[in-house]
Amino acid sequence: MPKILENIRSTINGMSEFCGKTCNITILLINMFIFYEVIARYIFNSPTIWVTETCQYLLPFLCFVGASYCLKRKGHIRVDLLVRLFRKRTQKILYVLVNFAALIFFIVLGWESYISWQEAYDLNFTSGSIFDVPLWIPHIVFPIGIIFLCLQLIVEISDGIDEYFK
Repeated sequence: MPKILENIRSTINGMSEFCGKTCNITILLINMFIFYEVIARYIFNSPTIWVTETCQYLLPFLCFVGASYCLKRKGHIRVDLLVRLFRKRTQKILYVLVNFAALIFFIVLGWESYISWQEAYDLNFTSGSIFDVPLWIPHIVFPIGIIFLCLQLIVEISDGIDEYFK
């Protein structure tokens, strides 16, 4: 494999690792926010207006930004009952085809999520709660996370093709 392609693959894998580390920190933050809310609400009788909504917006962040890390680590659920019936070489072809189909799906989903984000930004949508978050902020995680996932899918497809020809 040419050096430049290996560098690109390494960079994408590094970005996916960074996404995983970011999600670890986000989980820690969510736990700290909820702990703070419990203390504020039940000990000081002073609930916050921001914890619940912030945590609700951080959960999609975990799902979408963490998806590329999960894919890199082969952590997604696989139903391989039928695939295991085939020879290893055929399994490798199926792996590439499934990842390619997933890539097409996520490109379309990414485009639609970008349109949704753009609409929220252009029309100044807000959450309508007391916290009144501009919705373009939480909506941006969808296209960004899908971009990371698509890049990791390209690496997985490339790895699958390399495995097939070994």
